[in-house]
Amino acid sequence: TRVVYVADRDTDEVFELYSVPTDNSGPAVKVSAPLVTGGDVNNDLALTPDSRHAIYSADATVDGLVEIFSAPLDGTGPTVFLARTGTQGAHKTTDTHVIIHGAVLGPESELTSVPIDGSLPPNRLHEPLSSGSSIGADFELVPGGGLVVFRLTTVTHAQTLLRSPIDASTPPLVLEDQREVADFVVSPDGSAVAYRARGGTEPFALFVVPMTGGPARRASTDLVA
Repeated sequence: TRVVYVADRDTDEVFELYSVPTDNSGPAVKVSAPLVTGGDVNNDLALTPDSRHAIYSADATVDGLVEIFSAPLDGTGPTVFLARTGTQGAHKTTDTHVIIHGAVLGPESELTSVPIDGSLPPNRLHEPLSSGSSIGADFELVPGGGLVVFRLTTVTHAQTLLRSPIDASTPPLVLEDQREVADFVVSPDGSAVAYRARGGTEPFALFVVPMTGGPARRASTDLVA
């Protein structure tokens, strides 16, 4: 078991990624790759569920240009370049894939997936965005299901709740496209998604939809106007 942290341990004001055994049985090791002058590791690191890899972002090759990397926690293997986001975005990880919200494949912030070993380039998890459309940064991984749930907002502010496999092996499944979705949460067992939504000028209400798709069930009572 190891603790992972970002610090200017070797050079003042140059922040890099390190790990150390929790029982202090060995020295701290540097996990991140060498940085260009002016570069730093950001604080948005994530650990794979199996605790074998750290996923981090840094302006490692060009000062101010953010890229995402995978590195073994114990520092014994090479750091792997995964994607370039340009600016700091958001990322979450499974044991096999990293899901990235950022401008990886174009100028817009989209949702992409890349194998943790960098063996394949990033894959978009939805159709290419039309002008004015956007993907919410509040995406959620489905526990144990190899799936990710996210929101798509169009130029007319219509919102769609979608579910996609993290390896982009099949097109996304629409979970909700008739109401404006404000926010959502995935159930702990991964079987359903609960979300707040409204149609037109109606008050927001709580709905639940199966992860497999189908009709949504209203879970809240009518609210006082």
